[in-house]
Order: sequence, then structure tokens, then C-alpha cells
Amino acid sequence: MTLAGWHGVTSVVIGNCGFGFAPMRPDMRERAMLSMTRVEAIPYESMKAGLPWDWITYPEFLDSVERRPKAVNVLPDVVVYDFEKLECLPMEVAHDLPGGEWRRVQRARGHRAVLVNGRVTIEDDRETGTHSGLLLRHGTAPR
Repeated sequence: MTLAGWHGVTSVVIGNCGFGFAPMRPDMRERAMLSMTRVEAIPYESMKAGLPWDWITYPEFLDSVERRPKAVNVLPDVVVYDFEKLECLPMEVAHDLPGGEWRRVQRARGHRAVLVNGRVTIEDDRETGTHSGLLLRHGTAPR
């Protein structure tokens, strides 16, 4: 297997956190939904009732999205890489969580643009200051 950039791919469309439901073989659908209950806290019954599973490949998934009525937040996350400049930076500790909590962060260079929920959050390796949403605490957004 080789990197997508070696084959002329210059942009990648992904779901939140890089995990999505396409491409997806029929025999892996159940496992994918169970993973999302743990990773993203999406209720299993909601996925089972809401996903039509009328795709296997990524192009079929995009066709399925196109056929569905649209609602708020039906925007893909898009990452546009410059593969000539793509590199991982050293691990660092960031103290940017609520209450001064810390987390480990490993940033990268080589992002032409990152769009999250339709908003440009990174452009030419610089954060734009735009945020893709609100921090939720106990199920509600701060006022």
C-alpha cells in the first residue's frame, strides 16, 4: 500500500475525527456502529434507525448523501494536504482544556486547508481562529 499522494490525490474528505462509515462492507456495519457508540458516544439505536446503508464505496456514500433531504450541519470535514510539505512535528503538552487541564498534542505541517462543519479552521498551516462549534458541558453550550 502506498500513500494517496503518490497517486495524485491532493485532497481528502473525511468524517469527524477521521472515522466514518464509508467505505464500509456490509459485514462490518454492525461493528462500525458499535465503535461509534464508544468513540463518539452516538446512540446505537439512532444509527441503526437513521443510516440507510445503501452504499459500500465512498462514491456510493456521497451519492446516498446527495439523495437525502438536507438539514443543518450536513457538511463534510475536508482536509487539503500539501504532500510536498507534510510532516509530523514533535509531541508537545498543551494546557488549553477547561480548568487548566493538559493534553498531549502532535501537530503537523503541510495542511493547505482544514474545513470543519463548513468553516475554515486552518489555512496554510495557520489556525484561523474560527471554531467549528461550541464546547458542551453536561449536554448544554455555555451562554
